[in-house]
Amino acid sequence: MKFSDIICPKCGLELHIDGNSLKCNSNHCFDLSSQGYVNLLPPHKQGSIPGDSKQMARARRTFLNNGYYKPIADAICDAISILSPQKIVDIGCGEGYYTGLLKQSCEADVTGFDISKFALAYAAKAYNDVSFCVANLHALPLKDKVADALVCCFCAYDAREFGRVLKDDGRFIFVIPGKRHLFGLKSVLYENPYENEVDTAIDGFELERAHELSFDITVNGEDIGNLFAMTPYYWKTPKEGSARLLSLESLDTEVNVIVCTYKKISL
Repeated sequence: MKFSDIICPKCGLELHIDGNSLKCNSNHCFDLSSQGYVNLLPPHKQGSIPGDSKQMARARRTFLNNGYYKPIADAICDAISILSPQKIVDIGCGEGYYTGLLKQSCEADVTGFDISKFALAYAAKAYNDVSFCVANLHALPLKDKVADALVCCFCAYDAREFGRVLKDDGRFIFVIPGKRHLFGLKSVLYENPYENEVDTAIDGFELERAHELSFDITVNGEDIGNLFAMTPYYWKTPKEGSARLLSLESLDTEVNVIVCTYKKISL
């Protein structure tokens, strides 16, 4: 892990590795965890910013490691390979599944950011050649214009902040749900399932390429609950629908995503 181009969230000076800590010239110090990530969230923010719980991070880790979403990871790596970037930043990286595969697929310096320390504990332990930071994704502790490529998979974006850290000739890879994403799962949860609305417009960015990917998966046993815990439906589905889903031994559902490549519009 390099932790290159990381800045202090308190004063904005560059952080450098000093033993098992990151320090700036103002003597602000941030210790590396035993797993290898660093927590750069201010103490007063750590309780107020949501993130995956330990249980949710474990569910995500188990589901993704079982390969259900491997075609998505392959599509992301393909989009990145076209760019040949030197520095990749994965924003909202979670437990690091996509981040780790990105690192394996290229020689770039890769850094992952997430707000969940539980998710990054899994990530840093699994991928010790990637730098992982717990941070506010709307105020990234990064220098201006340092990233050749940003990756954001199923995570909210901040166009202004992403534009700040991306080089003028950099690219933003954004993975979003397609209209029919997980429609089989929604058909079990709801009497009248709906298709997702798709909007690829982002202020400050020009869409260069949109690769739509669709495939079917059969999810078995505990992975049904693991998948459910990864979705926003986990928080808003009535108990009856949740019980219906979790009573299944297997679930057939479509996976439908769009891998978007954006160019930064430089003013």
